[in-house]
Amino acid sequence: MIKKTIKLDIIDITEGYNVMESISMRESFRDFRDEEIGTKDLADILWAANGKVGKNKKRIAAPSSHNVQEITVYVFNKDGVYKYNNDEHLLLLVIEGDNRELLYGSQSISAPLGILIVSDYTKINSKSLSIEQVAALDAGIVTENIALFCSSINIGNVTRMTMNKSEIIKLLKLPEGQVPLINNLVGYIR
Repeated sequence: MIKKTIKLDIIDITEGYNVMESISMRESFRDFRDEEIGTKDLADILWAANGKVGKNKKRIAAPSSHNVQEITVYVFNKDGVYKYNNDEHLLLLVIEGDNRELLYGSQSISAPLGILIVSDYTKINSKSLSIEQVAALDAGIVTENIALFCSSINIGNVTRMTMNKSEIIKLLKLPEGQVPLINNLVGYIR
């Protein structure tokens, strides 16, 4: 039975290599074992991407231009697509079924887990940069957090812009202004 809500494990901020070691070991992987990412690893990856931090939990792990926090993170796995709720640190089922192929685009690649970064352009109000620049910057920072954390615990990751955006928008019923920007394919390294 597919879970409608997945309560994620408490994160362990002491896990993994230090930042400099993680940077030195970071690389893109495209060949993953056919093994689901464990719930502990998934919880930590999502928290590193967009989790709530600080004493009052008003900030997110990835800096956001003007603290707009317009990024939403979706998880694609064999069971369905889930939306990461960073306030409660849990996953909410959006749609059942395996839709990971929408993240692969025309490339022949597969992974046990896909993490989609969506920007809500309607939340961005910048006088110095375009909406697209702010969204790309913020999505890039979230993606770098994912890549560095995966590197720190020896999980493979590849960051990609290739995906079937129009079908993803339809599948997730994203309203106008919410744009899929980047996806990260994640899996245990062969």
